[in-house]
Amino acid sequence: MKDTAKQLWKQRAKSYNKLEWATSSAYERAFLDAGHFQRSDTVLDVGCGTGIISKLVAPHVEQIIGLDISPDMLRLARKNLVD
Repeated sequence: MKDTAKQLWKQRAKSYNKLEWATSSAYERAFLDAGHFQRSDTVLDVGCGTGIISKLVAPHVEQIIGLDISPDMLRLARKNLVD
């Protein structure tokens, strides 16, 4: 990843969980309703960021796999999923 992109996502990672959509229960409900998740599903969260969606979906599926280009975002996703 280029240094400028690394810096951008490193900075963005610090406040990503405070974005308006990330704290909206209406968005969360709409996402879960639209997903039609089944307990036996394996979900691939591409561009998982800090794991907001992964954490939301995880209780409803068998497995969730998060991918992100930013090591800082993945570090926060791992931490957020444990919390």
